[in-house]
Amino acid sequence: MTDENINPTPEGNQKEFESPAIGSNDDKLWSILSYVPILCLIPLLQEETGTELRQHARQGVVLMLLEILICILLIPGVTTVLFSVGLLFCIVLALIGAVNASQGRYWRIPVISDIAEGRGIGKVKS
Repeated sequence: MTDENINPTPEGNQKEFESPAIGSNDDKLWSILSYVPILCLIPLLQEETGTELRQHARQGVVLMLLEILICILLIPGVTTVLFSVGLLFCIVLALIGAVNASQGRYWRIPVISDIAEGRGIGKVKS
Protein backbone atom coordinates (compact mmCIF):
# COMPACT_ATOMS: atom_id res chain seq x y z
CA MET A 1 0.00 0.00 0.00
CA THR A 2 1.40 3.36 -0.96
CA ASP A 3 1.14 6.59 0.99
CA GLU A 4 -1.28 8.08 -1.53
CA ASN A 5 -3.85 5.33 -0.80
CA ILE A 6 -4.00 6.28 2.87
CA ASN A 7 -5.78 9.51 3.75
CA PRO A 8 -5.76 10.04 7.53
CA THR A 9 -8.73 11.91 8.90
CA PRO A 10 -8.53 14.55 11.64
CA GLU A 11 -9.53 11.96 14.24
CA GLY A 12 -6.36 9.99 13.49
CA ASN A 13 -8.13 6.64 13.93
CA GLN A 14 -9.41 6.27 10.38
CA LYS A 15 -7.67 5.41 7.15
CA GLU A 16 -9.26 5.42 3.72
CA PHE A 17 -8.10 2.60 1.57
CA GLU A 18 -8.56 1.96 -2.08
CA SER A 19 -6.06 -0.82 -2.51
CA PRO A 20 -6.72 -3.95 -4.57
CA ALA A 21 -7.04 -5.86 -1.29
CA ILE A 22 -10.34 -4.15 -0.46
CA GLY A 23 -11.31 -2.97 -3.92
CA SER A 24 -13.92 -5.62 -4.69
CA ASN A 25 -17.48 -5.50 -3.44
CA ASP A 26 -16.99 -8.93 -1.84
CA ASP A 27 -14.08 -7.65 0.24
CA LYS A 28 -16.07 -4.59 1.29
CA LEU A 29 -19.00 -6.82 2.27
CA TRP A 30 -16.70 -9.08 4.32
CA SER A 31 -15.19 -5.99 5.96
CA ILE A 32 -18.67 -5.01 7.11
CA LEU A 33 -19.53 -8.56 8.20
CA SER A 34 -16.29 -8.72 10.18
CA TYR A 35 -18.08 -6.87 12.95
CA VAL A 36 -20.77 -9.56 13.23
CA PRO A 37 -19.96 -12.22 15.84
CA ILE A 38 -18.89 -15.57 14.38
CA LEU A 39 -18.77 -14.18 10.82
CA CYS A 40 -15.61 -12.27 11.80
CA LEU A 41 -13.75 -15.61 11.81
CA ILE A 42 -14.31 -16.34 8.11
CA PRO A 43 -11.87 -13.74 6.69
CA LEU A 44 -9.22 -14.94 9.15
CA LEU A 45 -9.53 -18.52 7.93
CA GLN A 46 -8.96 -17.55 4.30
CA GLU A 47 -5.34 -17.29 3.23
CA GLU A 48 -5.90 -14.76 0.44
CA THR A 49 -7.51 -12.19 2.74
CA GLY A 50 -6.13 -8.67 2.26
CA THR A 51 -4.51 -6.64 5.02
CA GLU A 52 -7.37 -4.19 5.52
CA LEU A 53 -9.98 -6.95 5.63
CA ARG A 54 -7.83 -8.87 8.11
CA GLN A 55 -7.63 -5.73 10.32
CA HIS A 56 -11.43 -5.43 10.37
CA ALA A 57 -11.75 -9.15 11.17
CA ARG A 58 -9.22 -8.93 14.04
CA GLN A 59 -11.16 -6.10 15.66
CA GLY A 60 -14.37 -8.08 15.13
CA VAL A 61 -12.90 -11.09 16.95
CA VAL A 62 -11.85 -8.99 19.94
CA LEU A 63 -15.30 -7.37 20.08
CA MET A 64 -16.93 -10.81 19.85
CA LEU A 65 -14.80 -12.13 22.72
CA LEU A 66 -15.64 -9.05 24.80
CA GLU A 67 -19.35 -9.53 24.09
CA ILE A 68 -19.13 -13.21 25.10
CA LEU A 69 -17.31 -12.27 28.31
CA ILE A 70 -19.96 -9.68 29.14
CA CYS A 71 -22.75 -12.20 28.53
CA ILE A 72 -21.03 -14.78 30.74
CA LEU A 73 -20.59 -12.27 33.56
CA LEU A 74 -24.18 -11.04 33.27
CA ILE A 75 -25.64 -11.89 36.66
CA PRO A 76 -29.26 -11.04 37.37
CA GLY A 77 -29.65 -8.25 39.86
CA VAL A 78 -26.93 -5.72 40.56
CA THR A 79 -24.74 -6.24 37.52
CA THR A 80 -27.51 -6.43 34.94
CA VAL A 81 -27.52 -2.71 34.16
CA LEU A 82 -23.72 -2.40 34.18
CA PHE A 83 -23.17 -5.31 31.83
CA SER A 84 -26.08 -4.33 29.61
CA VAL A 85 -24.43 -0.95 29.12
CA GLY A 86 -21.13 -2.71 28.34
CA LEU A 87 -22.80 -4.95 25.77
CA LEU A 88 -24.55 -1.97 24.20
CA PHE A 89 -21.19 -0.18 24.03
CA CYS A 90 -19.68 -3.16 22.15
CA ILE A 91 -22.59 -3.18 19.71
CA VAL A 92 -22.18 0.56 19.06
CA LEU A 93 -18.44 0.08 18.41
CA ALA A 94 -19.23 -2.76 16.00
CA LEU A 95 -21.77 -0.59 14.16
CA ILE A 96 -19.29 2.28 13.85
CA GLY A 97 -16.67 -0.13 12.53
CA ALA A 98 -19.14 -1.60 10.02
CA VAL A 99 -20.21 1.84 8.79
CA ASN A 100 -16.58 2.85 8.29
CA ALA A 101 -15.90 -0.43 6.46
CA SER A 102 -18.87 0.24 4.16
CA GLN A 103 -17.31 3.60 3.29
CA GLY A 104 -13.91 2.02 2.56
CA ARG A 105 -12.24 3.21 5.76
CA TYR A 106 -10.50 1.35 8.55
CA TRP A 107 -11.28 2.75 12.00
CA ARG A 108 -8.84 1.79 14.72
CA ILE A 109 -11.06 1.20 17.72
CA PRO A 110 -9.09 2.50 20.71
CA VAL A 111 -7.79 -0.33 22.93
CA ILE A 112 -9.62 -2.99 20.87
CA SER A 113 -7.30 -2.58 17.87
CA ASP A 114 -4.25 -2.62 20.16
CA ILE A 115 -5.39 -5.91 21.68
CA ALA A 116 -6.15 -7.37 18.24
CA GLU A 117 -2.74 -6.41 16.83
CA GLY A 118 -0.78 -7.27 19.97
CA ARG A 119 -2.20 -10.78 20.37
CA GLY A 120 -1.49 -11.81 16.79
CA ILE A 121 -5.11 -12.62 16.01
CA GLY A 122 -5.31 -13.69 12.39
CA LYS A 123 -1.70 -13.04 11.48
CA VAL A 124 -0.51 -14.49 8.22
CA LYS A 125 1.99 -17.28 8.76
CA SER A 126 5.24 -16.77 6.88
